[in-house]
Amino acid sequence: MTNCITHDEATIRSFIRDPEYAYYYLQAVITDGDPDEIAEAQAWYDEAKVRTQEARYWDSLLGHAQKTAQNGYNVEAVLHALNEAIGIIKAAVPAGV
Repeated sequence: MTNCITHDEATIRSFIRDPEYAYYYLQAVITDGDPDEIAEAQAWYDEAKVRTQEARYWDSLLGHAQKTAQNGYNVEAVLHALNEAIGIIKAAVPAGV
């Protein structure tokens, strides 16, 4: 089983590959409000942010997820504002991550 990775690593990689997924995941966890799940998602988010070059866009992504969850904003309106950030994050991810 040398080709196996942990669930944590798989989730971090999925956040890096697909920031839009990361956004929806974070928004759902924040909305749910379970402190343990929020802490776990925050750790995955932090690691994904460390592994990429565009940390300020990850901060923007998390901020929008938090606002959406806490204020009940329309997700489509928030995603419209995030399209540029998501594109920059995807472009910054090294190939093969």
